[in-house]
Amino acid sequence: MKSKCFILATFLISSIITDAQRLPKDELNKFFQEAYKKVNEQTEFAERKNVKTSQNDFTSGAFQNIEKYRNYSFSTNFNDSKSNDTLYVGISPNDSLTISGTYFHDGPIFIVGNGVLHFKNANATILGDIWLWGNKALLTADSSYLYFPQQYFYQRSLVLAGNSRVQYRNTTLDHSGLSHNVVLTDSAKIEMTNVTNIGFSTWGLYNKPNVYINKINEAGEFVTTGKANLIFKNAHTILLWHQIPKTGVINYSFAKGDTVMHYIFNNAQAGISGVQYSIVLIQVTM
Repeated sequence: MKSKCFILATFLISSIITDAQRLPKDELNKFFQEAYKKVNEQTEFAERKNVKTSQNDFTSGAFQNIEKYRNYSFSTNFNDSKSNDTLYVGISPNDSLTISGTYFHDGPIFIVGNGVLHFKNANATILGDIWLWGNKALLTADSSYLYFPQQYFYQRSLVLAGNSRVQYRNTTLDHSGLSHNVVLTDSAKIEMTNVTNIGFSTWGLYNKPNVYINKINEAGEFVTTGKANLIFKNAHTILLWHQIPKTGVINYSFAKGDTVMHYIFNNAQAGISGVQYSIVLIQVTM
C-alpha cells in the first residue's frame, strides 16, 4: 500500500515540472530518491530488529513498515500525468496560503521552494501525505485540528527535506489513532508546542534535522542517526532508538524508570564518543 504513495509521488511531482519550470527537476528527483532511501534504511533496520525480538512476540511500530516498502522500485522518470487532487504551495515565488474554518482535501500536499501553508483556527481533513522540500518551505498550524484518516497502520506520512520547517502550536493531530510516519532529512526542522497526538508517530531522523517538542501527550518513537538534534520538554510516551556508529564508544548508564527529569545523550557527556547526534530530555515520561 505505502509503496504506491511513493510511485504516486513520482507522477504527481511531474505536474509541478510541467506547470512551473522554475523548480529544478534534478533536485526534485533527488528529494524523492533520498526520501525513499531513508525510509528504506529505516525498514531494513526494522527488519533486523524484528528478527531479534520476534521470539518475544514484540514488534515496535517502526518495524511494521517492512512489507509496505519491500517490493517498491523507485523511478526518476517524469511524465505528463496530472492530478486535480493535489495541493501545491510554492509553485510561484512567495506563494502563501492560509486556511481557516472547515477544510477538506482529498489528496497529498506539496509545499516546495519558499511556499508557506498556514492552518489557523482550522478544522481540516486531509486524505493524503504532506511533503516539504526547499530552503524556506513552511507548514504551520495554530489552534487547529488536523485529521488524517487512516485505514491501516502507516498509511500517512509527513516528509521534510532541505531546510523546510513545520510548526505546530495548540493543535491536535489525529491519525485515526493509528501509527504513522514522520521523516526528516537534510536540515529540516519541526517544532511542536502544546500538541495532542492521536496515533503513535514513528520518526526517522537523518543527516542534520532538528526536533523541538514542548508539551505533547504522545511523542512517539525516534530512530535517530547522523547529526540530528532533539529536545523534549514536558513530553510523554517517548521511545528512543539510539543508533551507534561502528566507531562509537559507549560507557554510559541510562536513566532508570519511566520518568526522566533531565537526560542528555551526546559526545559532550563522559563515556560517549563517536556519536554526532544530541538528545535532551527535560521532565518527560518514557
